[in-house]
Amino acid sequence: MTPLLPGSFFIGRTELLAGINTALRRQGSSGAVLVGGTGVGKTALLQQVLQSGSGVHIVNVRGSAASRRIPYRALSFLLSEVEREVLGNPVMVLQALSAALRRHARGESVIIAVDNAEQLDAASSGVISQLVQNGDARVLLAVKDFALADAAFMAMWCDGSLQRFDVPPLTFDESTRFVEAELGAPASQECLQALWEFSAGNPRVLRTALRGMARRNLLARSNASWVLLPGRLVLGEELAEAGSALPELSREQRRIVRLTALAGHLPWPMALQRFSPEDLDTVQEARVISVDHGPAPAARCTAPALADAVAESVPAEEAGALYADFASLPGFEAVLEAEPTRHALWLLHAGIPLPPEVALAGARSANRAGDFAAAAEIAASGKGRSAPAALVLESVIADLGQGDFEQAASTAAALTGRPESPAGADLFRLRLLQARILRHLGQPGSAALLDRADDELTGEQPLPEAAELRKEALLARAEQASWDGRFLRNAAELPAVLASDDGLDAEFRARVEGWLCEAWAMTARQLEAMELAADLARRLGGPGISRTTRTFAVQQIGEVYRLAGSGAEGERMLAAAGLPRGGPEAGRGSWGAVAEGVAEALQGRVGPALELLAPALNQLRVRDPQGLLPLAAAGITYCHAQERNLEQAIAHLPVTEAGPASPWKVRRASRHIQLLVSSLLEVKAEAARGLHALGEVDRRAGTGAWALLSLSRAVRLGDRTALDPLTAVSASLQGAFARTCELYAKGLGNGDAELLVQAAELASAQGDRRFASDAAQAALRSAAGTREKNTLRQLQRRVREILPEAAAWSSAGSGLERLTAREREVTRLAAAGASNKAIAAQMFVSVRTVEGHLYQVYSKLNVSTRSELGELIPTETRS
Repeated sequence: MTPLLPGSFFIGRTELLAGINTALRRQGSSGAVLVGGTGVGKTALLQQVLQSGSGVHIVNVRGSAASRRIPYRALSFLLSEVEREVLGNPVMVLQALSAALRRHARGESVIIAVDNAEQLDAASSGVISQLVQNGDARVLLAVKDFALADAAFMAMWCDGSLQRFDVPPLTFDESTRFVEAELGAPASQECLQALWEFSAGNPRVLRTALRGMARRNLLARSNASWVLLPGRLVLGEELAEAGSALPELSREQRRIVRLTALAGHLPWPMALQRFSPEDLDTVQEARVISVDHGPAPAARCTAPALADAVAESVPAEEAGALYADFASLPGFEAVLEAEPTRHALWLLHAGIPLPPEVALAGARSANRAGDFAAAAEIAASGKGRSAPAALVLESVIADLGQGDFEQAASTAAALTGRPESPAGADLFRLRLLQARILRHLGQPGSAALLDRADDELTGEQPLPEAAELRKEALLARAEQASWDGRFLRNAAELPAVLASDDGLDAEFRARVEGWLCEAWAMTARQLEAMELAADLARRLGGPGISRTTRTFAVQQIGEVYRLAGSGAEGERMLAAAGLPRGGPEAGRGSWGAVAEGVAEALQGRVGPALELLAPALNQLRVRDPQGLLPLAAAGITYCHAQERNLEQAIAHLPVTEAGPASPWKVRRASRHIQLLVSSLLEVKAEAARGLHALGEVDRRAGTGAWALLSLSRAVRLGDRTALDPLTAVSASLQGAFARTCELYAKGLGNGDAELLVQAAELASAQGDRRFASDAAQAALRSAAGTREKNTLRQLQRRVREILPEAAAWSSAGSGLERLTAREREVTRLAAAGASNKAIAAQMFVSVRTVEGHLYQVYSKLNVSTRSELGELIPTETRS
């Protein structure tokens, strides 16, 4: 692992640092107080502020639990020369300290920096506050909980002289910058997401987690970025203590935390029965556990990552003893039933044999939560020829979730090869899982397996779980249709499912709506897709929806808005629904990075695209659960092709071939981008014809969204034969992108510059500067021959407002491309204000020659004065 960089703790804190410095310099200020939890970087900020000061004498003071009850202990280094009897007189102590500060400061202003200010002894707090009130010093405090600090400091804050600064955890974007600064290289979204969830944005925990992950081989450098390796992300004691007050707790208090972490939660009546109120109060004040004050109050660790780390750090023997202790409390069964994954992991950690029903419940719960590594670990405990078939199926689900398709196939095959083959519901679910395995391995037969499952479901002997199994079959069919690109099938069949029963459970409804959103967005109902997506997003935070389903739904919702040309609106809507970009269920990962990176590449923003796609590609080489690798490679290839980096483009090109092991969307997008690469590196006209043909195939298949993408690109590459189909398809679809394409097609077809400018405005509003530039240049070309000078100039001004670069020297349509090199030079100088005589002298020609050139320029550009000429020429090109 690379050496840690010293500035990481100040990432995202620039404004905070500036505010603290201002508060310390403000007239009449007593100073500032920094408030935040353990590990958020208060001490680092405090020291950074002090180091940046000049002409200031700093006195560093630190409070601690060990010295809190000893008067003046925190100031003992300043009072070392004071006689013992003086310490009994507060006035004399104040005088002695005031004199000492003046002596040491030598005329400089004094700042007393107090870390852990809530742990100061009362005598030290009193004398420091008095020094501040007397004007002898200012104070810079760092506290976890300001309410626990001395009342004198609180009084300063209340009167406005002491300014409070809350030090929040890092946001996801700040956490990303922190991690990449620590590592010295970009990291994959899986790596960033895992670290942010572990740390909850706490810089100290982030740094500790990075070191721990590297030591445990969970983090590795792949080419020029860092990736997450398979395995369960639990780091143990170092992580537990990094961002908490655990080291300061007594043995019994740590026992409370360990029991709570192992069990997942501890009902408050049970906690009061087992532990003293004083110890429970202490661990709450330390912010290690918190209590949910609801109908059934319960204690929990303040962060899931803290619970995982604490549970992992408990020695096996103690974990067993805690289990026996917990099992003696009334109601313990209900607690463990509510936390099946915690229960199973607790028994595994303690070395206690895992009952099959506990293993099944734990693995199933972990899979629903998207913790596939934990599910695999739990399921492995019961592997063997005698393991229940349902538990083996959970193992298969865990393998699929981690992208280990070969292992999933092996586990499923072993299940069918046992003397007692699965039957009933287990056999039915095995068929559905085997169909998924075949798809991901790129092998045929998945549809046939689904047919067999249907036949067995409708056989002569109906299964007891038939209603639930029919739902699973329906979702498997929807997934198969999406994989094959048969979106019309889902668009036709799924609305009836939603309308058939108002009592659909939340999980099933969210899955159906996710597939339906995709189907409508892909076909011709984009506005309905966005309405359904917005409604679905609002309900995703409700009860009864698993994390895996939330992630799936967020991915579908993001795609709906991107296809409609409203990606930014989709991000805002998800954030408003409590599903922000970096949130636990944001569905970011490589899927989000590839989707966003490809969008950036298509719009010509090569740098941002590569920042997203390069780490994603390296991560997908480790595991690729969704078959995204070819699309990531295609996006990178297109980026390099745009920069004419042929060596890198050719190196990535073979990986862009998407086969049957990738879903239709990936295959289709990869082919689209391959043709765009061809347009840059080979024959543009041939690539345009290929895109036209691709769009026509989509048009016939009813996949209008992709037809629109390819046909619009074909036209923009010069294939005018694609104009009519582009016009027809864009008129049949909905959303901002369809409207942009319709205006563009009609504008080109009719030579209507106004429609083309409107298309440029819409494209620019969608963030697609490349499309906006194409439309703007087409508008200028269309208007170049007009005799209406005012109309032309107004059009040119609008184009420059939308896209200033479209009016640069190389821009087609302004008429500049029709000038000779000599005429361009004369035009540039004239637009800059040079006289004919000055131009002639600079170009070493006669004034008459200059006048002749200007006559030709005015004629070609349809202007008659220098001022009109100046309106055509961007200011930045005149010098």
